[in-house]
Amino acid sequence: ELDPDAGPILYLSGAETAGDLEAQLKTCGFDCRRVVLYDAAPAATLGEIAAALDARALDAVLLYSPRSAKIWRGLVEAAGLAAGAATVRHLCLSRNVAAALPEDWNRAVSASPDEAAILELLEQSGRTL
Repeated sequence: ELDPDAGPILYLSGAETAGDLEAQLKTCGFDCRRVVLYDAAPAATLGEIAAALDARALDAVLLYSPRSAKIWRGLVEAAGLAAGAATVRHLCLSRNVAAALPEDWNRAVSASPDEAAILELLEQSGRTL
């Protein structure tokens, strides 16, 4: 509904995005100006979560992006805790998130890619944990 000649579009985003909205808008003739507002730096270790994972004291892990799933997987594998992680229920926001995890890890995908759906999945998991 917007007119590309009406003026520029300001696109506020994080450093990493799932797609290239800026390029898509430019392809449609819009003057798009992207401003990166934040960046998420990954943790270097699992910290105190390593002990909980090793003790099988985690019920579930919520994963919102393929990037966070890859970081989680890498930290778990680096700590030598992949066997324990395989038994934890991984609640994923989308199929793309789930695909970043090993196939033998326990995982579930929310019905839709939004916070309400993943929290519903968590609530359902609580009934079966």
